[in-house]
Amino acid sequence: MLKHLMLTMGLLATTAATAPAAGVYGTDVGSADWTGSRSAEDGQITHGATETQGNPDRFRSLVVTWNIAWNESNQLWHYTYTFAMAGQDYSHLILEFSGDATKGEILGLTGGTMDNADPRIYSPTSQGGGSNPGIPGEIFGIKIGPSGSGNILNISFESTRAPVWGNFYATAGKDYAYNAGFGHLDSDETSLFIARPNGAGGPVVPEPSSIALMGLGAVGLVGVAVRRRKTRAI
Repeated sequence: MLKHLMLTMGLLATTAATAPAAGVYGTDVGSADWTGSRSAEDGQITHGATETQGNPDRFRSLVVTWNIAWNESNQLWHYTYTFAMAGQDYSHLILEFSGDATKGEILGLTGGTMDNADPRIYSPTSQGGGSNPGIPGEIFGIKIGPSGSGNILNISFESTRAPVWGNFYATAGKDYAYNAGFGHLDSDETSLFIARPNGAGGPVVPEPSSIALMGLGAVGLVGVAVRRRKTRAI
């Protein structure tokens, strides 16, 4: 029995280890990554310009940082982002949300202004597309304009949406920047995405399948202990 149990658990572990890696886009962000950063200099952010009068190096120094916390008292997630670069002021930023998000789930935005029609789809051809040079594809989210001048954009808000790995887009004139995973959603590199809002609820708990597997292991250990005791008694 014990031999059969160990063989079964070994096969499960081997299957998990050899299964093809799925993209991390849209997957849960663990608590260790609720604080993080991405930088253009490290190749985690793509940047450029769409016209010759633009400056493709405008966002070369861009660093994006975030801090996310779960507020137990009001059952909301608190998000803080900083977008810092040298040079020109921002035109706007688009922060991705999940496709079913509503305006009522984005609370107390500070540091910028949000369009009344948001969240919605932005792309090279859809509403607002003409003002998003170099955007590599569709993004459903909120378009945030800076509330003042400057090359550092600090924004914060609360939401019912828990953090997952996703995208952002920023522009200044004809210059643009976005996370390097935007357009490569099958990537398994979390460093190419940022933490952004998505699913409802509090901090992530172990999946039922994981709990069941741990329970199976515990049952096996108990069985071994019982058999040893019986053997000693004999």
